[in-house]
Amino acid sequence: MALTRINTDMFKDNAISLTKIDPATGLTTQYYERHFNYPGNLIVNTGTIRWWSQGALLISRIRAQVDTAPLGANITIVVRKNDTSVQTVTITAGQSSNQINTSITTANGDYITVDITNTGLSPVGSNLVVSFLFTRTAL
Repeated sequence: MALTRINTDMFKDNAISLTKIDPATGLTTQYYERHFNYPGNLIVNTGTIRWWSQGALLISRIRAQVDTAPLGANITIVVRKNDTSVQTVTITAGQSSNQINTSITTANGDYITVDITNTGLSPVGSNLVVSFLFTRTAL
């Protein structure tokens, strides 16, 4: 299956659209990406930036990536839905990224935040981007 990248103005703040075409059936699925950016050296942080759901969504993949890989300790990121932890993503010490498959659903009016609960050591990670791949299941 091929992914075709399409620009969209559907969301503000680094949102793009992807169309997945199943070559066997010709059916398409519209995917979207949403990114949380944390520039500079990481610090332990409770996320305050909210991504408000504008309809029912299914988040199927989360990718966390840093420019500077941590040493001595992992980077730990907690994804929250309506202030409740729903997923943890860990970037292992010495690595610069990790991607996980998940199945987080949201309803209209739900919100997602991202906490940084561990930053790594000597050096700490820097320039973190947390990306969400999702589909709309209803408006």
